[in-house]
Amino acid sequence: MQEPQAATQGTSGARKSTFTLSIDRAILLDIAIAAGAIAFLTYLGPFGTKAQLTLLPRLIYWAFAVGAGYAGAGLHDRFVRPMVIRRLGRIAGAVMKIIPVTLSAMACVIVLEIIFREPIPAWALLSAATRVLVIALAISGVASLGNLRNRATAAPNDAPCPRLSSFREKLPAGLRRAAIHAIAAEDHYIRVFTGAGDALIAGRFADAMDAVRTLKGSRTHRSWWAADEAVEALEKNAGRWQLKLAGGITVPVSRNYRADIRARGWDRRG
Repeated sequence: MQEPQAATQGTSGARKSTFTLSIDRAILLDIAIAAGAIAFLTYLGPFGTKAQLTLLPRLIYWAFAVGAGYAGAGLHDRFVRPMVIRRLGRIAGAVMKIIPVTLSAMACVIVLEIIFREPIPAWALLSAATRVLVIALAISGVASLGNLRNRATAAPNDAPCPRLSSFREKLPAGLRRAAIHAIAAEDHYIRVFTGAGDALIAGRFADAMDAVRTLKGSRTHRSWWAADEAVEALEKNAGRWQLKLAGGITVPVSRNYRADIRARGWDRRG
């Protein structure tokens, strides 16, 4: 489907605005939680670090340990989680995240012990790993609660807008009040996916994008749009990236829109 140049430019401007606004909450939340964890652990001084290290070495110790845990989480989210979700489901993807977090943090702690104190004896590795696991679980729990709260307090998928109201009126009566999860162009028609089902209506994709511009969401492809609240995970299937939405909807992701999706934090869901 060919879209008018003006509409394409307008959508491009909206995407840039979305990118600027969404780099935001998820990343800032992670930074805040990591900084809080580092400050708390520096003050508390687990592993005897408070008794044996002065403030600055202790701060460096826990900054690297927490940073290593976040690095493990990032690698898991980028490369492992989509595969786990696809094969075992979202819960397994979330639970298994603690493994790379603990392993990466533990590897860093071993190096830090060698630098700041002395090597951990082989017989004490299991005990040290257990303590690292407890700390990793605590930080991961706080981060998960923060992300859930962030998603729960996001603006609802129904901001008042005359264009949106007119767009909804084109839907069957049973779908007009349902949350819009995705929109796809199909020749000279538009398929609208909602929380109560989907429907095919007449219209241009560019007009649909104009109607939903007040909703929290993003283009994922030249002919697809997805709502923030419906996204469950970003997956890679047969070499192609796609979003998994509530209700089993699968939305393709093109290279041109991948940066927008990562900026919204959709690649960290699941």
